Amino acid sequence: MSNNSHSAFCFVVTRFRELFDMANVVYNVNGGVYVPGRAYDWAFRARVVNYWMDHGQHPWLADGAGLSFDAIAALPGFQCDGRTVKSYVHRFLATGEFAELPRGGHRSSPPTLSYPQLVYLRCITRVHKFMTLADYVNTIRVELGIHTSEPAVCRALHYLKLTRKKKVTVAQEKFTWTNLNKYVMYRLWQKGVSIMGAPQCTRANLVFIDEFAVKTSSCVPDVGRCAANTVLTDVGQYVPSTKLNWISAMTAHGMLPVTWGFPNGVGLGNGFSAPLFELWFINVLLPSLWQGAIVVLDNAKFHRKDSLRAAGAIFDVEVVFVPSYSPELNPIEWAFGYIKFEIARHWRHVRADPFNEIPRIIFGVPPLSCSRWVTGCGYEL
Repeated sequence: MSNNSHSAFCFVVTRFRELFDMANVVYNVNGGVYVPGRAYDWAFRARVVNYWMDHGQHPWLADGAGLSFDAIAALPGFQCDGRTVKSYVHRFLATGEFAELPRGGHRSSPPTLSYPQLVYLRCITRVHKFMTLADYVNTIRVELGIHTSEPAVCRALHYLKLTRKKKVTVAQEKFTWTNLNKYVMYRLWQKGVSIMGAPQCTRANLVFIDEFAVKTSSCVPDVGRCAANTVLTDVGQYVPSTKLNWISAMTAHGMLPVTWGFPNGVGLGNGFSAPLFELWFINVLLPSLWQGAIVVLDNAKFHRKDSLRAAGAIFDVEVVFVPSYSPELNPIEWAFGYIKFEIARHWRHVRADPFNEIPRIIFGVPPLSCSRWVTGCGYEL
C-alpha cells in the first residue's frame, strides 16, 4: 500500500471513529455496540402512541388538523424517525399493543421449559406429527397449565432435535402388522439369528438385485449460466425420448458383470415383465453365481416368488425377499443413485451410445463404496 493510500485509509478510520463518538456509542459485554436511547422500550412506545392520540392527525379529523408523524418524531422528547412513529401507531391500531411480544432469544438458546415439560413435548410430537407452534402452546397451557410462548417452544423442539421435515407419503401396507412382523424377522436375520426356512445370513454370499430406468431426454442438462437479468435459452432440434430399462446385481465386493438393458416396448410388453425378468434371472444371473449364494430381491409385481425360488433351487441358490416398501434394506439403491449421478455427468457420451456407456458406468462403481453401502443397510456379518 502506498503512502497516499495509507494516509487516506487512516483518515477514513479516524473520521469513522469520530462519528461513533459523536453518536455516543457504548460497547456491551458481548463485544457489540448500541446507541443509548435508540432501542426504544415499551414505555417510550406508549408515550409516542399516547401523544399521537392527543395531538396527531386522525382520519376522522379535518385535513391538516394535528401533527404529522414526522412532526411528532422531531419533538424534543422523542427525536426518532417518522416511520418509527407510524409503525408504532399502526401496530397499536391493528393489535392494541404498543410493542411486539418478546422474541425470547435465538433458537439455539437453552429452552425455558423444564425437563418434565420437554418429555411431554417429545411424547405429543410422536403422537401428533403435524402440530403448529400455536397448537403446542395451547396444548401445554390446557394440559399442563403452563403459559409459554411460541419462540420458547421452537427452541425446545430444536433442542430435542425435532426438526420440521417435508411429509413423505408411504403405502399403508408398510405399517400393517404382517409386514411389520416381516420387517422385525428380517432385521433379526440380518443380525445372524436363525430363522426357520431361511438360510444363514452371511455377508460374503449376499447378491442384491434391482432394476432402474433411464430416459434419454434426461441426459441433457437443464441448468446453465448466462448474463444477469437475462433468460437462459437453448434452441435445438427435438429428439424423441427413449426409455431404457436396466437390471443389475451387486455384492459387497462390487457390481457383477450381469447387467442387462433393453429399450421400452421390446419383446414382452412395456417395461419390465415377469417373463423377461425370469429370462434374465435363469439364463444370465444364476449361471454366474456360486453354490450357497443368497439373492436378495424386492417385492415387485413381476418378481414371481415361487418361480424364482424354484429356479434358484436348481443352482443351489437361495432367494430372499425384503419386506414390502423397505428400500433401505437393499443397498443396490445407493449404487443406482451413484450411477444416475454419473450418467448426468457424462450425458453427451450416454446419449450418443447408451448401451455401451451405461454398462461402463455401472461396472465402474467403486467396490469400497459397495462394501460401505452393504454395511450401512445392516449387513455386517
